[in-house]
Amino acid sequence: MKVLYFDCFSGMSGDMTIGAFLDAGVDYEYLKNELAKLNLKGYSLKSERVTKNGLAATKFNVMDEDGNVFGHAPLFAHCRKTHVHGLIESGVDDGNQCGGHDHEHNHDRHVHDRDHDHDHEHNHSHDHDHEHGHGHVHGEEHDHPHVRVEEHTHRGLNEIKNIINLSALNNNVKKLSIKIFRNIAEAESKMHNMDIEKVHFHEVGAIDSIIDIVGTAICVDRMGIDKCFVSKIPVSFSFIQTSHGRWPNPAPASLELLKNFTLTKSGVGKELVTPTGAAIIKTLCEPAECDPPDFVLDKIGYGAGYHDFEHPNVLRIMIGEKKKSEKPAATNCPVAGAALALGCESDEIDLLTANIDDMAPEYFDSLIDELMAAGALDVSLAHILMKKGRPAFELTVMSAVELTSKIAEIVFKLTTTIGLRVQRVPRLVLKRSAAIYRSPAGETVPVKISYLKGDALRVKPEYDKLKKFAAKNNISVEEARRIVLEEFPGGVPRS
Repeated sequence: MKVLYFDCFSGMSGDMTIGAFLDAGVDYEYLKNELAKLNLKGYSLKSERVTKNGLAATKFNVMDEDGNVFGHAPLFAHCRKTHVHGLIESGVDDGNQCGGHDHEHNHDRHVHDRDHDHDHEHNHSHDHDHEHGHGHVHGEEHDHPHVRVEEHTHRGLNEIKNIINLSALNNNVKKLSIKIFRNIAEAESKMHNMDIEKVHFHEVGAIDSIIDIVGTAICVDRMGIDKCFVSKIPVSFSFIQTSHGRWPNPAPASLELLKNFTLTKSGVGKELVTPTGAAIIKTLCEPAECDPPDFVLDKIGYGAGYHDFEHPNVLRIMIGEKKKSEKPAATNCPVAGAALALGCESDEIDLLTANIDDMAPEYFDSLIDELMAAGALDVSLAHILMKKGRPAFELTVMSAVELTSKIAEIVFKLTTTIGLRVQRVPRLVLKRSAAIYRSPAGETVPVKISYLKGDALRVKPEYDKLKKFAAKNNISVEEARRIVLEEFPGGVPRS
């Protein structure tokens, strides 16, 4: 299992997260090409090596086509007449109306590098690090002297989902990106007592936020991360000035996103964990798990923030492999003897079962997607007949023991059941190896080989890839399977 650990001793933001992934080995050109699949226009990307208190790190920036950092307009807003509602931006005065104005702001981290002929000036004290101290998610910190503020239109959550769903990104990236956005919108709607459909995105503010959020999902998918952990999260308990008066820091929506995670007071009087960072943590990590499991460290990455503190202002990520416990194969596992005799593996899993007779069948599709994305080993549905002759479904989820609480939470949230039967059972698993079939034309089909008593028992091509291979060569799937299997006589690839 591949493990990712966020060591956010100096906080976390979207651009810091992507910077850390790039630093850890995600190819920059790959990231750019994947982000281009969103079909968003009017932006450019920049990745550069910087140092923070002598520590080398990667800084990731999102800019407009002229090389200017996008203006840090609030991402979420509920526009009503001339006042901006929704998540509140630190230091944005009542004059920053929905139509957008080119004000000159004296920020403590960036200034507009354009000439404005205004007879008034706004001097705001921004008490933040990577983003404005508020509940908006917008552009992250940028180490760039030019900031461009545009007029804003609005996108709702469904519009953002459409942008992502209509892209050519793979399904894993789409689902993770949308889940992060939805978590932010849910926190927003709760904090401001508005329906989630009324939470809107500023168009310009959304561009760099979409890049940060979708870019993070691309990096997680590229690295093949199975489970994420996060350190204690540093926060500064102070106040920030907003258009609605003095608001507490951390911003309410950020704090809502970090519910059940372990917080620690920082010695820095600035916002260290931005709403984007908080949403990434909530979506990827398990609450109250501050210490990662034992794992073999493989990659390390440092993503730079904007400010300079007494410590290096970076997000550190660590990626490695968690080794499977050998305990299930020992004598404490009820089927250990059988495993030794068969030359296979043994472990214990949890079976979570519920009978459901009052839920619309179409909802099971999204339920199964969520469960599999959360790490369920398998999900099945069986038709059953319950009391009073009611047709119903028996839901069964196979889960690794350490994921049972997470799986149970999803079932309770997404179904109508009020109870779950949990049974721990031993199982036998054939040993497996992976191989690749390569056609003369360079096409590839992943293959799994399973073994019994040390001998190859069966060879199974991955069906989705096999189907694409068949379609491309205008042959049946069965013929494609025969071609692939010919290269693995006895389960051994031809030399």
